Amino acid sequence: MRLIRTLLVLAVLSAFAAPASADITGFIGTNTTPSNRAARGVAIGAGLAVIAFEFEYSSTSEDLDEGAPSLHTGMGNVLL
Repeated sequence: MRLIRTLLVLAVLSAFAAPASADITGFIGTNTTPSNRAARGVAIGAGLAVIAFEFEYSSTSEDLDEGAPSLHTGMGNVLL
């Protein structure tokens, strides 16, 4: 009975959920190869009626003790 009640509440809440909208998103994570290091980044997006753009950048610092190099990545997307 508890499971049914939980599923019913989730169904009702998802029926009234508003779409997510974010223009700038910051994120953190881990880079685990070859050693554990923090990865930080930002994603920026904008959309018009028919076309949208998104750009992402992430950076991981180097760890000289473990011999782990720094890593910088970037990505761009165009959605039509």
